[in-house]
Amino acid sequence: MDIEILYCGVCHSDIHQVRDEWFPGSTRWFGHEIVGRVTRVGPKVTRFRAGDLAGVGCFVDSCLSCDPCSAISSSSA
Repeated sequence: MDIEILYCGVCHSDIHQVRDEWFPGSTRWFGHEIVGRVTRVGPKVTRFRAGDLAGVGCFVDSCLSCDPCSAISSSSA
């Protein structure tokens, strides 16, 4: 599913990423709690259609197995 991002939250975690204070040298992700409009859906998507509003939390599509995900996962358990 593709989403045209209309709004997203920015918080202290984004500031730490900009300053390279968390996971130096790792892939960056800025903004979370995204709200946007669905622009395209795949064949397995059943709850959304193009044109719908959708929200995305900060851990959607996290692999939960790489070092950064493991560190976040274990610190928030």
